[in-house]
Amino acid sequence: MPDSSSQPQPDDAVLGDRAPTPANASILGGIEGVKKRLASSDEREKISALEDALNYQKEGLNLVIHALKDECFTVEQKAWNLLRDRTENEVKKALKEYVSLQSSCGVNYRKLRQLLLEKKWKEADIEMRSLLLNTVNRRDLWLRQQDIPKLPALDLVTCDRLWVKHSQGHFGFSVQAKILAKGSVDMMGWRVDNEMGGRGPWDRVDRIYQKRNISVDLSAPKGFFPLVFELGGGTSEFLPYTTETESVMGFYPIDGYYNKWSRDSFFGPQMIQRFFSHFHQCSQLIKKKRTSK
Repeated sequence: MPDSSSQPQPDDAVLGDRAPTPANASILGGIEGVKKRLASSDEREKISALEDALNYQKEGLNLVIHALKDECFTVEQKAWNLLRDRTENEVKKALKEYVSLQSSCGVNYRKLRQLLLEKKWKEADIEMRSLLLNTVNRRDLWLRQQDIPKLPALDLVTCDRLWVKHSQGHFGFSVQAKILAKGSVDMMGWRVDNEMGGRGPWDRVDRIYQKRNISVDLSAPKGFFPLVFELGGGTSEFLPYTTETESVMGFYPIDGYYNKWSRDSFFGPQMIQRFFSHFHQCSQLIKKKRTSK
């Protein structure tokens, strides 16, 4: 018996040259009409077509799966929402390979995903840092202690999943958390050796690249990216001839000078500990929400 899924159905709309497309109806021609609407430049038309596509069995389902790669972010997200609770094997496979770019505050992570796809790790790290700082209204600044609990759980998990997926498990917050649970940040290459041959103080990323000669690729230490410590910081100035032996941020004096940091600076071990404590809570929260559906 021939498949009638692509044939006109009783509820299909017959369109003339001037007739508007009903929002809840398929175009005459069934699946072909849905395909034409998905090729439209109208975002609302494409979203409506996705909803109708599921009326056309496997071929329609494949159109929704394909829309996970749509150039329009809202269409991509609509496809994900339509698929996430389905149980077909092809859907499960597609969703396993796909990382939803969900954000609880409207952040668009498509550029981050593209940079990670292109293996531009350094640029991706800078992009992600800018986006996360913006979620707590700290763009071009740094995280303070009071900002870390405000970092949105959904966004942190989205960023982590992107890093883990595109680095094949080499980078990401969750990768770093496992390393920290078993060892220390030294394993991730975040500190440099000092002139005395010992492990030096916390430093900024440019010096780490220079001193450690770390390649910005998958040969870097596991967990090197994202550079979580770069989310912290503050402003500083050099003060001469101080009697202090160490600054509040863990920087030692050189030739009688040391860095004096602003009062809301947050950098180093304490900052990293707070961040990963918050990330763990966020991960558990998102996991609980997903399993309760």
